[in-house]
Order: sequence, then C-alpha cells, then structure tokens
Amino acid sequence: MFSALAGCVDDKTIDEFKELNKVTIEGLQNRYSVLLYTHLQCTPDIRTSRNDDRNLSYVWYAYTTTTRNEADTLGREKNLDVLAEPSLFTPGEAYTLALKVTDNTTGVFYREEMELEVRTQFTKGTVLLCEEGGLAEINFISDDEENTVIEDVYESANKMLLGRNPIRIFSVNPNAYATFLKQELIFCRDENGGVVASPLSFEKIETMKEACDHHFGAKEMSPELYYKGAMIDYIIVNGIVCKRATNMKAINWEPGLVLMNEPREYHVAPQVLAVGSNPVFFDELYGRLIAHNPWNQGSLKTFGKADNDPGIFDGSDLGADLELKCWGALSEVNLGAWMLLKNKADSKYWMYKFSLEGNSFRSISKTEVTASVAPHLREAIGFAANPEYNDVFMYATENAVYSFAANQLNASTNSALEVLQKDMQAENMAVTGIQFVDITVAAPTESNPLATRVSQQVRLAVRDLSRAERQGGVVFYEVNSTGGIHLDGVFRKTGFCDRVIDINEKYE
Repeated sequence: MFSALAGCVDDKTIDEFKELNKVTIEGLQNRYSVLLYTHLQCTPDIRTSRNDDRNLSYVWYAYTTTTRNEADTLGREKNLDVLAEPSLFTPGEAYTLALKVTDNTTGVFYREEMELEVRTQFTKGTVLLCEEGGLAEINFISDDEENTVIEDVYESANKMLLGRNPIRIFSVNPNAYATFLKQELIFCRDENGGVVASPLSFEKIETMKEACDHHFGAKEMSPELYYKGAMIDYIIVNGIVCKRATNMKAINWEPGLVLMNEPREYHVAPQVLAVGSNPVFFDELYGRLIAHNPWNQGSLKTFGKADNDPGIFDGSDLGADLELKCWGALSEVNLGAWMLLKNKADSKYWMYKFSLEGNSFRSISKTEVTASVAPHLREAIGFAANPEYNDVFMYATENAVYSFAANQLNASTNSALEVLQKDMQAENMAVTGIQFVDITVAAPTESNPLATRVSQQVRLAVRDLSRAERQGGVVFYEVNSTGGIHLDGVFRKTGFCDRVIDINEKYE
C-alpha cells in the first residue's frame, strides 16, 4: 500500500537552472580624486560570460563610514559623469565610491569599490599665517607638483582684513563624526582674538571672541595655543586654559578652567606637556606644574609629591620670574620629562628633570645650562621640541639652527652638548621662527602606491636676505638620525610676504 501511495506523489523538483551571466568589472582605478565643482567621470569596462549586457542595470553611489549612514546615489548609467557639488560631497571626508551592476534576469549583482577623495584648492597643503604691514593674512602652498603659492587667501574669500598681530594657525578636525568641528582657528592678538574660518574656503564663520563663552577682561584677546586631547580640546587664551568636549560635539569653548590650589590665579605658558594621561601646563605666574585632572571636570590641580621624591625642587613652587622655553619626554625614566626654564631675573637657563608616574611628582635633577654647554642658547629666537622625538630639542638663532640632547646633561657635564645643524647665514637667510613637527608624506611602493610615512621635520620661518622686499618665506628640513642627528633639505620658498608667523600642514 505504501509503495503504491509513494508512486502517486507528484515530484515538483526543479532540475533546470538558469546559467549565470557572470559580470566582470574592469578598467576602474583604485582611487579617484575630484575637485569640488568639477565633474567626476568614470568609464568602466563591463564584460559578461555570455557576451550579453542588455539586461544589466547600474547604480553608482558614495558613502563614508562616519557621517553618511545612507549612500548618495550619483548615477544610474554605465558611465559616471556627475558634478561634485556640496549637496553630494563634503571635501576632506574619506569616501568610498561604489559601482553596483545587477543582472535583472537573475537578480544577481556585482560590486566594485574604490577610494574617493573630494577636495578644494585648500584641502591639502601648507597653510602660512603671515604678516603684511602689521596685518594678518593667509597664504597657502598647494600640495601639487609645482607647490603653487595662493596669496591673500583670507582677504580674497571675505573681502575684509583678518586682524592684527597674527600669532598661530591650526587646522583642526577633532571628531570624525562631527564634520562641523573641522575648522581653521586663526589666532591674532587684537580685540577679536582672530577668527574661526571654513576649512574649504577660509570664509569667516565667527570671531574667536564669539567662539568663547569666557569673558576676558583685557581689551585684547591673545589666543596662543590649540591642543587636541583624547576627548577634550584645549585653547590657551591670555594665559587661561579653556576646553570643549568634542566627544559631546561641543563647538564653543567653555569658561576658563579653575585652579583648585592656592593661589587660584594662574597664567600658563602656551605649551602642553604630553606625558601621562592628562595634559600638563606650566604656570609662569607662580612657577608650578598644573594638570587638567580629571579630564571631565572643569578644574586644574597641582601635583602631589611622590613618596620617593628626593626634594631637589618643588614642582608646585619653582619660584617666580621663570619662563618656559620648551619641554618634552625623558626616555630614561618612566613618565619622565625635562623642561628648559629661563630665569628672567638673571637670564640664566636651567634644565629640570622629573617624573609624573602615578600622577605624583618626583624631582630628578636641576642643572644650569651654562655657556660652555650651549654657547649659542642665549641668542636663541625660538625653541622647538617634538612629542614623538624624546630627549632632544632644537633651537634657532637668527643665523643658525642647533640641536641639544637634554638627556645627556647632568651636573658633571662640562663639554658642549649643542650641535650646529644648519648655518643659515651661509645661505643668506635670517631665521624668524622654528618648529619641530611630524609630517605625513607620500611613500608609494609597488604593492601600495598610496602608502605614506611620517617625516620628522624642522620647519623654519625665514627672511631671504637676497631679496630687497617681501623677504618672508619658509625652509623645511627632515631630521635624520642615521650616523647622528642631521638635517636634510626638503623644501624652500620665499618672496610671498613680509614675514611668516606660523606654519601649519593641512591634510583634509
């Protein structure tokens, strides 16, 4: 009986399958770059296993992993030709460009993804804060083969002057998920403190005075430093530390942080020591180290002494009339640091070494930096240290650049630690400023043509004495430590302003 019933079952199994018309996408680049307000054009070569593309449909789209959860459709034709406009793209974001090809007969689709860079003429390059007749202006060296200099960028974009007494410029992007925080912070010492400008065009957004919730009593604002922390940004204005919580997408700067130790008044130097988990500042008013701790509160504190502190000096009471020249990490000690201070009363220089392990202060040594150790230190017009290059700092006189190994200095040192790196007088240049910074540069390989590397560079603002006018310019050197520290020339350009005040590299 069961056999008879089984024989009556209707077998509906499908044993006829459609042959896939496999699609291969070729002829596309791994990476595309397009200038805003120009056309992005891509022409793929589409091949099929059955040599039949009549039932294929196409969708081009772009997305980012941070700010655009939904992809923007760019086109539905095989070849892409779309105007790169702000409604579709935000320059500087990391886009993925994708082509999706669907076989409408089977519903099977194929996809090819590529990197896409959307840029303006100011997306990548070197931003120069310059002075022309006492007034601030922005010049821009483009990241192109000719290193084109675009002059008077701010005035051209705004049809107005930037401000007086230029100080610093910073291209900031503290939160990839909040692109409105991507800004140009241009600091001037005047009634407005400079401006916040668009990174796309350098058009003015607001003044620094408007961007700060703190009321500064002085007639002039003097913003001197921007520092990016882990989730907090800092600026130093008139010696006061202000912050904003970029993890909370805060755009305005909060009122100044309050010092919890007496005396409460403070005036910090425009430098931050990045040793340990909390940023450290130096109060030049009372000669003390202070830190923002904990990071999510609005208070500053001095350091308590470690149990094993030998008492060589007190990090909370170093004395008055001390000026911080530069500081950095000391590699021979866990969470160790060095700092170079000038006593303004007698013009002597002192090297202080200490540790901040466990958020406690331990003094290590205090040594005078004499003329026999650093013969040209007292002539220096600028000092620079790199947080990623321990133990060494650079300084420049008007005529030369020198390096100094802070870790080699001790009480018994009687020979020169100063090393001449560049004789700028021999090149008919006068130095007006110095930086020691990390710069990301292209380092293509056969396997990865988009590879980059970090170049540690000394960057100089100079006056070209061979020119009768508009002597301002820049000279860049790469720091090489093979066979001892030395500087190799990378780039130089002069003749585009009266004086370069600050240099900033812009990557996006």
